[in-house]
Amino acid sequence: AANYAAGRRIEAVRAQPGLARRLLAGIIVLNLLPLVFYKLISGYGTAWLGLFLMPEGIDALQQHGLPLGLSYIVFQLISYQVDVYNELADSEKRFLTFALYVLLFPKIIVGPITRYRDLAAQFEERQLTPAGVAEGVRRFILGLAKKALIADTLGRIVNPAFDLPAPNFSTGIAWLVTVGYALQLYFDFSGYTDMAIGLGQMLGFRFVENFNYPYISKSISEFWRRWHISLSSWFRDYVFYPLEFTRRRADRLRQQLHVLIVFLLTGLWHGLTLTFVAWGLLHGLAIALEMGGLGRALKRAWAPLQHAYALAVILVGWVFFRSASLSYAGQFLARLAGWQGGITPLPYTMTQPLPVID
Repeated sequence: AANYAAGRRIEAVRAQPGLARRLLAGIIVLNLLPLVFYKLISGYGTAWLGLFLMPEGIDALQQHGLPLGLSYIVFQLISYQVDVYNELADSEKRFLTFALYVLLFPKIIVGPITRYRDLAAQFEERQLTPAGVAEGVRRFILGLAKKALIADTLGRIVNPAFDLPAPNFSTGIAWLVTVGYALQLYFDFSGYTDMAIGLGQMLGFRFVENFNYPYISKSISEFWRRWHISLSSWFRDYVFYPLEFTRRRADRLRQQLHVLIVFLLTGLWHGLTLTFVAWGLLHGLAIALEMGGLGRALKRAWAPLQHAYALAVILVGWVFFRSASLSYAGQFLARLAGWQGGITPLPYTMTQPLPVID
């Protein structure tokens, strides 16, 4: 309701840039506050809330859990307000239609992050045909198979490994778990996206594609043009470009700094923990270096070497992304590099058929 009213008001005062800018800043902060609040709970639990809430309030938060799809809802609301402010879209006059955009259920859990201006025409006239419904059903079945048959099966190896207090397994198992997690994450996330797109097609909506064979990338820059496309394009349009336009001609060093800021925020969007910060900065640093000499060298390199470089950065990044702490991630990377110390053999009854399978 607050975002609906703010969008209408921002459109009405576009002729007063100062007032419109203050309204935009206020509604963005209002949207970000609950996101930061629940990300803190997700990353650090509820003990810190004892400084602000009585125990009964903390218990209530623990019982109700996190709001469904909050991260995606917040980013869609911010994009709506910025587009209205920049006159890329008119505000939605009908409250129920606006609520439909925000809470359209196929995309609410894991996206893709859709923009109001891309769906506005579809709210007026959806193309609902038998062929489109059939295509949506097929897409949904494909996504369900990715999730249930592949991702969940891989999870039986990956999840117990990362749930251990320390990586108590050999280098070979560490590589198996790393590659398994890369595949699990892709098939899980792209499977959910396929199901969302398929459900949307069954209802007559067309959502943006979110994945395009990301693991065939030859650089990290290319990877982010193929992985979680709606998120990377959101940060490009609503964070990177505004940072660039603060100066008419940003030099290379400033552009690289802007890239690092974007990927720091990308990591924080996933979670307010040091492991997500490390993951985001690793990707940001790789892209910043690719904007200079590394990028030129990559283009001249043998294609398999380009793929090997991209996969190495991606896999190291996933270790940080999945680990519960920087300490665990460091030990895991040491395992990948061949360190065999500190392994405590477990009885066969606890490790069949592999040391980490649940």
